[in-house]
Amino acid sequence: MIIQESSKPSVSTSSIYCSFRSSKAYLWALVADYLREKVNSSTRPLKILDAACHSLITRNIFPDSSLYFGIDIASSKLIKSKQSMHPGDTLYLGDITKPLISLDSCFDMVVSQNTF
Repeated sequence: MIIQESSKPSVSTSSIYCSFRSSKAYLWALVADYLREKVNSSTRPLKILDAACHSLITRNIFPDSSLYFGIDIASSKLIKSKQSMHPGDTLYLGDITKPLISLDSCFDMVVSQNTF
């Protein structure tokens, strides 16, 4: 007899962040739930860096009550992402494979998805 138990956490997929691949939708929903939990348990807005933010394709997983910062190496992607920015978002042009001295100790959390 084989008994199969699911060890996957239950997540809300009512807000699909990735409509082109269900595995990414699940992963992004997990990250969104985790971020929401951290932001809700904080007494102040959390500063979150989206490392390799690309064209802000994952911007919607970050809670609106957090302070969103994105960094990417491609200026063309950052220019394209301006249409997806929320008010108050900050974008940086930079290479995350090199030390980010001017950004050192500025963030409560760093998130990087589909980067490597």
